Amino acid sequence: MESKNVLLKKSSVYVIIDYTVRGRHADLVDYVRALVDAGVDMVQFRAKAAEDKEALALARRLKKYTAGKLLFIINDRPDIAILSDADGVHLGQGDIPVAEARHLLGNKIIGKSCHSLAEIESAAKESVDYLALGPIFPTLIKPEREALGTGDISNAVRFTDKPVFCIGGIDIPALEKLKAAGAERAVFCRLFADCDDLKGLTTRIKESLG
Repeated sequence: MESKNVLLKKSSVYVIIDYTVRGRHADLVDYVRALVDAGVDMVQFRAKAAEDKEALALARRLKKYTAGKLLFIINDRPDIAILSDADGVHLGQGDIPVAEARHLLGNKIIGKSCHSLAEIESAAKESVDYLALGPIFPTLIKPEREALGTGDISNAVRFTDKPVFCIGGIDIPALEKLKAAGAERAVFCRLFADCDDLKGLTTRIKESLG
């Protein structure tokens, strides 16, 4: 298998598996298997509503089916990332500092959420491996955050050589706008959770962003 960083740079389709947003996929293990078969590049496991014991147990099960097939990232929790042997962790602006996470995680992948071009510029100077910019469009997952629109995407992508993933309310009609703005990578949640044809959806997204 190629190194994690090589796989990261090749990644364009990143799916969040949210413990509370299951859509048609009530069984998260089966969902992950389907995402692997669909050709998704990365998955992030978000389990804010689960007790720690359950979140860790699920992370370990999901890792079993992603190992050697796609990158498996844990949301917010470096401890669970370490204990489940995930490929990395995704941090928000209010989570533990990147430097502290790097100390714990060694060479595992660290991603960081950014909500403005200024935050992109700041995070790019840290020991992160990729950045997520959003929400680009309104999203039900974080309705309190104002949508950024596509205006800063081209600047964010040009500012850093680290992969920049667009996130927030991205659906099929939005892909053309993202591509026109310079985006090559995107993060999805509900679009995949509510989909029956995951392989077809993945192929369409890769063709649109490619």
